[in-house]
Amino acid sequence: MKRLVFFLSILMIGVESCSPVYVPNAVNTPLFTGQNEFHGAGYIRNLTSWDVQVAFTPLNHVGIMANGSVGSMEFFLAPELGKSRQEFFEPGLGFFGRLNPENNVHGDLYIGYGRGKIKSKSDFFESIINVNTRTTGYFHRFFLQAAFGAPSGTNGPLLTCRLTKIDYYKFKSKIAVVHKDETAYFAEPALTIKFGPKPFKFVIQGIFAQRVGGDKDLQYVKTQLLGGAEIQIGH
Repeated sequence: MKRLVFFLSILMIGVESCSPVYVPNAVNTPLFTGQNEFHGAGYIRNLTSWDVQVAFTPLNHVGIMANGSVGSMEFFLAPELGKSRQEFFEPGLGFFGRLNPENNVHGDLYIGYGRGKIKSKSDFFESIINVNTRTTGYFHRFFLQAAFGAPSGTNGPLLTCRLTKIDYYKFKSKIAVVHKDETAYFAEPALTIKFGPKPFKFVIQGIFAQRVGGDKDLQYVKTQLLGGAEIQIGH
């Protein structure tokens, strides 16, 4: 009986320790200039993961966006994070406009909420207890982001700062289902560079995430460099 209790305790430690890794998705950067504009973009990371984004302006100075992320990730620069697969979707609502009438610098501000799940694999615990310790974490995410720089349809850089709150509410594996709360807050500044002819642009984006509060045990990816393309219609 004692051996059984000890073994089950080891299994639960494996589930608790194999928490999924938070992977910030690409920042949606439409930076509109007027009504009836459309923005679509796609980013790729690690050749096996995609971020897809859309946004449009039903009214002047009002924008609606949606972000999705799907794919598998293996962190070659941080092997201790293991392997992950993320599925995620979030809508957002915001406002945009020109910051200074005398120049071509525009800005926007968006707020949004999304839900998703991310699966992680712990090779460490599989080697110890010889069981499948793949774990799925289910989460809510709230975000607030601001951007300024070159507007839609033009070449140039733009800066964004996204503040996010991540709430994990359940971890599930073949061992057990663990209902527990893990909340963390992140600041995610990003630099985006767009170049190419209208209406298509090639895009390079660097994201730098830093936890600013909440659960200190939640692992996350601190830096990413993404490449992609976008289309702007109606500018």
